[in-house]
Amino acid sequence: MAQIRVPLFTGEGDDDIDVFIRICRLAFIPQERWYTDEDDRRDAELLMLATNLGGRAYTFYKGLPLYEKTDLVRLSNRLCARFRAASRDPYRANRALDEMVTLRQAAQPLQDYIARAESIAETLGDGYLDEVGRRMVEGLDDRSLHLATKRALGAKDFSFRDAACAMLKAEAQLVSARTVGGKGIDEAPGQSLSAGLPKWPKCLASADAQGGK
Repeated sequence: MAQIRVPLFTGEGDDDIDVFIRICRLAFIPQERWYTDEDDRRDAELLMLATNLGGRAYTFYKGLPLYEKTDLVRLSNRLCARFRAASRDPYRANRALDEMVTLRQAAQPLQDYIARAESIAETLGDGYLDEVGRRMVEGLDDRSLHLATKRALGAKDFSFRDAACAMLKAEAQLVSARTVGGKGIDEAPGQSLSAGLPKWPKCLASADAQGGK
């Protein structure tokens, strides 16, 4: 399983406490083997959760008694009681998280694959958008498309929008290169990844409407 990044949970906006706690757990699983002492393992998992709290959630955490701060189950229960929205379906959010962790393109057309990833991100909330984008790139099954996309994105961190743009551009380049006489579509120096793309998917249209990146 590829390493999972834990986004900051603030308890604001679209933040989902059930998804946050579960993603902390999934992110900690690869580290468990380094701990031979059970108390150290519990402390490390607790630290992963506590150090990724911010905003209102961190303020709430600071006000808790010590016995709740130092017990993973008690802390998780208090956070859920405080920040779980009554209107949210934790099972729906957890299903979306499962989809994110196992996201693969399989035989889906690229635009359908991006739309599915965007739907997962909308369910999880804005704080998970870029993580979904990262896993969307890793889930590409066409090796040539995967390598071309990674090359376009470079080694830097990238947003969901960057990932979607790079994937669509890379696909266009590969289709052109595979066509007899095709010369591909090269990026001009300084040109935006989204230049020349249709205002699709939603992440492209909404970002451009707000001035883009």
